[in-house]
Formats: sequence, C-alpha cells, structure tokens
Amino acid sequence: MTQVIYLHGFASSPGSYKAQHFIKALRQRGLDPLLPDLNQGADGFRGLTVSRMVAEVERLSEGCGAGELILMGSSMGGYVAARFASLSHRPRALVLMCPAFGFMRRWAARLAPEELERWRRDGEMEVMHFATNEMTPLGWGMMEDASKHPDVPEVTVPTLLFHGLQDEVVDPQGSVEYARTHPNVELELLHGDHGMGEGIQGIIQRSMAWLEPHI
Repeated sequence: MTQVIYLHGFASSPGSYKAQHFIKALRQRGLDPLLPDLNQGADGFRGLTVSRMVAEVERLSEGCGAGELILMGSSMGGYVAARFASLSHRPRALVLMCPAFGFMRRWAARLAPEELERWRRDGEMEVMHFATNEMTPLGWGMMEDASKHPDVPEVTVPTLLFHGLQDEVVDPQGSVEYARTHPNVELELLHGDHGMGEGIQGIIQRSMAWLEPHI
C-alpha cells in the first residue's frame, strides 16, 4: 500500500492550513497519510535541526513496509523531503511547495553579522513560531547542523514543485533554476505568496492527478 508522509514547514505544525487540507484530500482518496510534528524531539523546537528532521522521516519510512513511499513538504518540510530523497532509495515521488532551498545562506543574509554572532554566543535566538504565534528560542545547533547539508539536494525521483511568484520568504527563482537543471522536476509557478493559501485547492487537485500513477 502507498504511504504518504507530509512534512510541515519551519516554525509551523501539523495543524497548518495546507497540511490539514492535504491530509483531508488524501484520506478521501483512501490513503492513511502520516503527518509528523517536526517540532518534537530532543529539546523540542529549540533543538530543531535538519538532521533531526531527516532522521524522523527515516524512522517513519522504516515502519511503512515495502509499499510506495511518497513525500510531500512545504517550505522547510519541502527541503527535508528532498534531502531525505537524496539519501534514500525509498521515496518514489515528491510534491514540494516553496521548498526552502539555500535556507542557511538566506538566514545568514537576513541577519546582521552582530546578530549571527550573538546567536552563536548565546546558543539560541528568539524567532516567531507561527503555530503558537509566540516568540520561541531556536538553538544555534540549527546553523551548525545546516553546514552538513547541501543548499540544494540532488533528487532523481519524479517531483512536482509548486512555487508562488510573490513568495516573500523563499525566492521562486531558486525553484525555477532547480527545475531547469533537473529533468525529473515539473514546476508549477502560481500567483501567490509563500503560504499559497488561496490556491491550495488547485494545488491539491493538480497534485492528486499527478500522483495517480504512484498511488
């Protein structure tokens, strides 16, 4: 049986708008998708790293049996899905929404040098956690660990990639270049921002039709 794992974005949760709409559609299709909370783990959100998230996907995939494995991910979840697919033979297809490629580089560019140094020195920095709508500490381990992972994972499995042209968080040009250099990637550029909330039903319909051969 096909197993779908949906990975939410950074400072988000399984209760996000996109995640819940996708899960509903997948269940209507007769699937039983997994929707892990990537904030959980050693030291909670403060201890979040890419390696920890990839390890969680690995743990879940080991319990999926021998059936097809499909990964879906939004923003940071999209990056993690692609990163896992670059390391494992298990995934057969990916659906990515505004994947956060080059996140370490963007973090470093967004913060002033003294802010980065303060984060390193203090061991944590307050960031907005959108699931709780509160400022929440994030450990410096996120940046240290990021150096172990490529800006852009090399993925060879069929991939459907959506990106909003008005994305204010992750430059859509990164997805354009990714699709240009990866013939396995089918890119859908949409009118919308990083959240792409207004177009979610169209994204779901397109995704379900595209995934049909894998389900």
